[in-house]
Amino acid sequence: MTSVLAGASKPEQLLDNLKALENTSFTDEELQSIDRICGI
Repeated sequence: MTSVLAGASKPEQLLDNLKALENTSFTDEELQSIDRICGI
């Protein structure tokens, strides 16, 4: 059996992930790209 653990394994990774919360506004083009990648 194979599994994947999602999450930070180092404090630096957690800090980098939290930095993503600093940018919560996206252009229409960026939102369309996200939707396309997610299959929406």
